Amino acid sequence: MSIIITIILFSVLIIVHELGHYLAARRAGVRVEKFGIGFGPALFKIKGKETEFSICLFPLGGFVKLAGDVRDDCKGDKFEFYSKPVGVRAKIVFWGPLFNLFLTFFLYWVIFYFSGIPTQKPLIGEIVKYDLVSKDKFNPTDLKILIEKEVVEEIDGDQMYITWIPQDLKNKLINASFDEKEVKRFLNIWEDSFKITNKKMFQAEQLKKLLEMDLLGEKVVSWNIDSEEELKNKLVDVEGIDKDSISKVLFGSRYPANKAGIKVGDLITKINGVTVENWNKMSKLIRNSEGIINVELKRIDQIINLDVKPERVLLVDIDGEREISLIGIRSMTTKSGFTNSFAAAGKKFYELSRTVLKGFGLLISKKIPFKDAVTGPIGIGVITGKVAKGGIFPILNFMAMLSLSLGIINLFPFPVLDGGHLCFMLIEKIKGGPIPHKVENILTQIAIAALLTLMVFVSYNDILRFGVKKSIINEEQLVKLNDNNIVAEIKDDENYVFWRNLTEKELNDKLIENEVTDKEEILSIWKNSDKGTDRIK
Repeated sequence: MSIIITIILFSVLIIVHELGHYLAARRAGVRVEKFGIGFGPALFKIKGKETEFSICLFPLGGFVKLAGDVRDDCKGDKFEFYSKPVGVRAKIVFWGPLFNLFLTFFLYWVIFYFSGIPTQKPLIGEIVKYDLVSKDKFNPTDLKILIEKEVVEEIDGDQMYITWIPQDLKNKLINASFDEKEVKRFLNIWEDSFKITNKKMFQAEQLKKLLEMDLLGEKVVSWNIDSEEELKNKLVDVEGIDKDSISKVLFGSRYPANKAGIKVGDLITKINGVTVENWNKMSKLIRNSEGIINVELKRIDQIINLDVKPERVLLVDIDGEREISLIGIRSMTTKSGFTNSFAAAGKKFYELSRTVLKGFGLLISKKIPFKDAVTGPIGIGVITGKVAKGGIFPILNFMAMLSLSLGIINLFPFPVLDGGHLCFMLIEKIKGGPIPHKVENILTQIAIAALLTLMVFVSYNDILRFGVKKSIINEEQLVKLNDNNIVAEIKDDENYVFWRNLTEKELNDKLIENEVTDKEEILSIWKNSDKGTDRIK
């Protein structure tokens, strides 16, 4: 399904882009001979009065063939491209990327009109519901069915773990020449890591009981559904599966805000004692918090204080790499009319354009790695599949961002791109004549070779990035940590179980609550367990 959605998404972007060229050409009186979506052999053709419309085998591209668009073949007829003045030709070229920019604005207008405009108040409009869940929550037969029915998604079944060697950890990190920021990040990772124990440390009955008590876990899966109702619908025709048990697991794997009792409609007034007047300030405080977050909120006329244990995630964006806290909330949206949606779309277009241009600037200045900043068709396909799970509006939002990027990139002054053609036309306008055809051909061939090389690199990079999920610790860092005896890889993690991030007091209380007779032995195993980090984020 994600492949189909990706093809549709690319096709819309290409059609809009080529439609810009087509309409501008028709407006200027230039004959359009062919309008094609994709490239390669034509699968479908329709012959119009002047234009042949076609859909080709490979959907990642498109073209508009204009009469007389090769300078040497132009006969000077008024309907030919090169018979037109430079300004007219530039307009035809410019309208392609311009239509992609128009599409971005239009999509945000549609999104805001139908879904509403996010309010600036710290008012909860949506709660992310479910966290990852351990495979051992399900029996093998049920788990297989759940995966087949796309109720859950397996998280890297062959993932590898590393175990920390905690003795004198901070000094080891400093002596390994990690900078202050890296040292702090690794110590935070260590603090939040699983405690891991070899299964052989437990007697068979102990291990079974601890797993049943949810004190230990093995591999994890993520939920692909949004509600218990959707779960029932997906399993309505499935026989021989414990649906009630699975519903309990679903309810028990709620995300931090949901688990803490935050509800849609709550107005957050304070984060860790700091008053918040708007969503941005609240979001910043949550992201920068470490450990338990105290949330004060107003629910109708009642003031409520809740403690929320956030999820710590690694964020990589145009400002670099950092760990942040998330609790799983989204802002309330307000229904808006035609005019307000138009204004909100304009503001969003401006903000997103600034962000994209800033990203390109950081990329050119090498402040962010090229391989981390670019994504090709493979990566876009993977991202599209994930975005599609959120519904129509996340897809439209993603399409809007891609359309904007496509429009801006096409304006780069690089041969074969629209911006390159505009650059040639500017030179022609200034010098009073076109640059030599031979020079233009050489520059174009070099550009094509460069783009093909870039496409190969980007596709290979996509395979590396998305074939295996992004590591919380990259390979270079891992080698350095290994070389300095700071971590060691667990080669066969099937032998290990992972403690549920319990403190000693929490574990002790749970063991007492469940009347475990060999409590001291289990506490001793816990104390002597290594800390382990899942390399896959």
